[in-house]
Formats: sequence, C-alpha cells, structure tokens
Amino acid sequence: MTLSLIQERIREARRYRGFSQTELAEKLNLSQAAFARIESGIAPLSIDRAFQILLALSVDFSFLTVDSITIEEADLNSSHMPTRVELINLIDSLSPEGREALLVFSRTLSGHTFSVQRV
Repeated sequence: MTLSLIQERIREARRYRGFSQTELAEKLNLSQAAFARIESGIAPLSIDRAFQILLALSVDFSFLTVDSITIEEADLNSSHMPTRVELINLIDSLSPEGREALLVFSRTLSGHTFSVQRV
C-alpha cells in the first residue's frame, strides 16, 4: 500500500467517524495544522503516529495495510469479531514490512517483548 493510499485511508476513517481535522488533532494532542500536514502527506507519517490515529478512531490497523478491507470491516466498534481463519488470511496477505509492523504493534499491545528468529 502506498503512502498516498494510507493518507487517503486515514482521511476516510476520520470522516467515517465524523471528526473534523481539528477534533481529531485535539484527541492526538496536535494542532490542526500539524494533523493536516500528516493527512495531506506534507509531514511524514510514522508507524507509531498511524497507530495513534487509528486507535483514536477505533479503526483496526488492517485498514492501512490490506487493500481489500473496508472501513466497516475495520471498525473496532462493530460487533464483527474476526475468526482465526480471517486473521490468518489477513496476516498471509501482508507484505514483509506489514508483517513486521504487525509484530511491533502486537508487542506494544501485549506489553511483551520477545525475539523473532529470521529465516
């Protein structure tokens, strides 16, 4: 997924939740101008910042990493909980970079650190 598509998806998620740039920026402790630069691609978007944005919007990270995921499917407030098969299919569809990002995110969520043996 390209950076411009990621920025487009962040904008889509923000609008889906009904937030203005100012409202979301406040939730993220940013100025509206700083958030606008991130959303428009003028300012860089780190993985950490992407996680913060998606958490503030209650949107699953897969929305930024899997082309086929819709905003409705990525809505963490919906009653749809993915099955193990769906999760495995999502992981299998990730690029190596996406898998690494997922690993970092999983470690952050769980509070655990563990080493990964690369093959």
